[in-house]
Amino acid sequence: MRIETAADLKKITPPAKGNERHPVEGYPSLYFKITRNGAMSWTYRYRPRLGPRAGADREFTIGEYPLFGLGLAKQEYRDLRRRVARGEDPLGEIQEAREAPTMGDLAKAFGEEHCPRIKSGETHVWRFKRYILPRLGASLKVAAVTHADVDALHRSLRHTPVQANRVISTLKTAFNFAIPRKWITTNPAAHVTRFAEQPRERYLTDEEVPRLFAVLANCRNQSVGDSIRLLLLTGCRRGEMLAMRWADVDLQARTWTKPTTKTGRRHRVPLSAPALKVIARQPRNSELVFPCRDLKRWWQEIRTEAGIADMTMHDLRHSAASFLASDGESLRIIGELLGHRQASSTQRYSHVMDRAARAAAEKLGRKLTSHETPEAAEDVIPMNRGA
Repeated sequence: MRIETAADLKKITPPAKGNERHPVEGYPSLYFKITRNGAMSWTYRYRPRLGPRAGADREFTIGEYPLFGLGLAKQEYRDLRRRVARGEDPLGEIQEAREAPTMGDLAKAFGEEHCPRIKSGETHVWRFKRYILPRLGASLKVAAVTHADVDALHRSLRHTPVQANRVISTLKTAFNFAIPRKWITTNPAAHVTRFAEQPRERYLTDEEVPRLFAVLANCRNQSVGDSIRLLLLTGCRRGEMLAMRWADVDLQARTWTKPTTKTGRRHRVPLSAPALKVIARQPRNSELVFPCRDLKRWWQEIRTEAGIADMTMHDLRHSAASFLASDGESLRIIGELLGHRQASSTQRYSHVMDRAARAAAEKLGRKLTSHETPEAAEDVIPMNRGA
């Protein structure tokens, strides 16, 4: 039957099977649809003028009855008809939005296609799992992420400012990956104000070194103990040590050649006698010298037992450099040993060298003035150690 007034709707009964559509008088292609189970809704049939479905019959569900009455259905119909006349495809837009990639899709594609090609790829993947997806949600559409969403994620990590900034860097890289794929047009992670970063300055003290080595000597897993020793003996990064292969070590030449480093280049490291001893005693049952697992968990136990609970494994690298600097070694040599590409990376240890230089100057002053009388020595202005 044709529907002219709202009263006509009460005369319609469910069909014996399938469903029926009843046209609305004066509104071409607007129908009242009822199923055999009694579900009722308004639909609009149209043919898109443009796009991949141009010319094909499509049916757009306006809304369920009685939530959408006859008057509201007519109003929505007029709006839809205008949109179709402009060349739009209302149903296609909904389907496109429904099928649009989510943050979970971005994490998967970014992790599989982009991350394997870069040095920090595994770290990017870890940040997605640890921080980004739990906060933003894997089901959130990539196109729906706003600058405010990213800024809120950043601020939620304000207690770890360095990590917060790195998470934003990961997001920015991932969104740049999404732009050429037309998942988004602009990067919502751009222009996020980063937190100020203070370089961590935690070095092993002369008293802590023997305590650490004593714990390492009694470690239940000597491969783990030796891997920690090597971090301090060479100043290498944890990832570099875990990637060390027997093929990269020349015991005769006393060198270790890292195929690739954080700086993206090969790095040839001279090995001291203690470092060689540590490497040489490892069993050769793997291509890796230290096929360690759960090294972070082991380090938690080791540092706690040694009474240096605030020390990270990366602090061992800084400690190695600080020991060299305090002994007067040049920043250039320290940088070469650690594999720094930029001199600015090594500059952080200059203040350690300054303290060593002041101590040497004091030592020289005492030596040269030791023959003077106490009265004459009192006229000497002492150097300011806090300068």
